Amino acid sequence: MKSLLFFIAGILFFVANSSAQNVGVNTPTPEATLDVNGDVIFRTAEVTVADGITIALDVNNPRFSYYRLTGPTADFTIAGITAGNDGRLLTLFNRTGFTMQINNEDATAAVTDMIITGTNADITIINKGIVNLQYDATEQKWIVKSSSKGAIAGGGGFWDANGNNIFNTNTGNVGIG
Repeated sequence: MKSLLFFIAGILFFVANSSAQNVGVNTPTPEATLDVNGDVIFRTAEVTVADGITIALDVNNPRFSYYRLTGPTADFTIAGITAGNDGRLLTLFNRTGFTMQINNEDATAAVTDMIITGTNADITIINKGIVNLQYDATEQKWIVKSSSKGAIAGGGGFWDANGNNIFNTNTGNVGIG
């Protein structure tokens, strides 16, 4: 009986100490909760988007972080995205041949599926453009972190090029350095 108690205590001690440690891949001395020394591959999946407005883009099946969008036969809109877990990163690559619009806090989407564009306006992502999002559990919404090849609704974005000059179309200040 005594040896059984010592055995159980030893296992509990081992489990308690091992679960509080950092994990290293290809390194004997991990310096973070997960420390990877080498390449990391994030798998890619295709997601079919319907014509019109998608109220809740399903990114649960398959569950990846990088999605190639396919399917629509005309310009389309994403009003919300499912599967919001705090910190989850998501990249949508528009390879549909059409313009994708991301709606800012669209009232037709569930509150936890909504997207905050950071501009208080809808944004558009042209064909071959990318938008990166992250779910924020405090806001309970997806936050647009960055986008490429896009434009703010109704205009050419915050910065416009004209010949050799670049113009700031924003009404705020610009700081350099």
